Amino acid sequence: MSVDPSLKERENLVSIEDKVAFLSSAEHYPERPREIETRETHMSWVFLAGDHAYKLKKPVRYRFLDFRTLDARRESCIREMQLNQTLAAGVYLEPVPLTMDEKGNLALGGGGTVIDWLVKMRRLPREHMLDEAIRRDTVGERAVGEVAALLAGFYQHAERVEAEPADYLEQLDRGIGEDAEEICEVADESLAASARRLAEALREFLTTDGAMFVRRAADGKILEGHGDLRPEHICLAPPPAVIDRLNFNRAFRINDPVEELSFLDLECEVLGSEAVGKIVFDTYERVTGDVVSKRLISFFKGKRALLRAKLMLGHTIEPRYGDDPEWRRRAEAYLNCGLRHARELG
Repeated sequence: MSVDPSLKERENLVSIEDKVAFLSSAEHYPERPREIETRETHMSWVFLAGDHAYKLKKPVRYRFLDFRTLDARRESCIREMQLNQTLAAGVYLEPVPLTMDEKGNLALGGGGTVIDWLVKMRRLPREHMLDEAIRRDTVGERAVGEVAALLAGFYQHAERVEAEPADYLEQLDRGIGEDAEEICEVADESLAASARRLAEALREFLTTDGAMFVRRAADGKILEGHGDLRPEHICLAPPPAVIDRLNFNRAFRINDPVEELSFLDLECEVLGSEAVGKIVFDTYERVTGDVVSKRLISFFKGKRALLRAKLMLGHTIEPRYGDDPEWRRRAEAYLNCGLRHARELG
């Protein structure tokens, strides 16, 4: 495979829409699947092809990432594969080039000029993903315990990140304030009022109980974790796997593991399961010896609820989502959940 001097010009001849159209056709895959299912996120297109899934990064730029160049997308594919080996061994298989020959024909893994890169993965069974299992009420305690043990072991051996306690405390406070401000910029008065109440309760807790966070930072509890620990990223099928470790911004992976697990607990609660979080934290404490305050969990659940509400409301100002009332409903559900946990901080 070659990258000739005219790569930039040739790459620009193939739009993201053309790439998606090509990759949406089953005949273009070596597996020859019966059909292709597509999934779109803010940053990627995912193509489900038989026993495999292929992820194509969008050529987008946000405040926290820039995927506009071919090199950036290639590096992201490689980094994603590297980062996910610990929690998802055998799931991330290889980076695959999308190529174009001299006649302008596209091919997946062909011998022409590379115009993009995809991550090839083993397709995980949808019915065994934690979010789907919660919806179907098929979550087993043993399966959750195995996932929790995988996560606890991961955190036990994760790279510690030196964090100045005062800086860590200030970072938490600043993040809460910024999330609330962004919500108030786009929300109606009812949701804005809820966001302000939640932010005030969280920031007051940081003031009155700041020593809890200072101590955890001083004790080396801040580490390089997963970064986006949600139920849809967890496969319960043996062996368990946790996918989609956040790869595009290391800063987003640096957290207290209790914050990440509280986020997972929150997401499961919003889906209708409070049992998952208890199993996860019981296992984490047993494996790591890190006995966690219930008020610390409540704080982090409130903090993440505020962030998730902001993200949900962000969809309401996007042209393709703006008319869908579902995003406001989700934001309201997160804020109400966050406020419930904020009341446990007193």
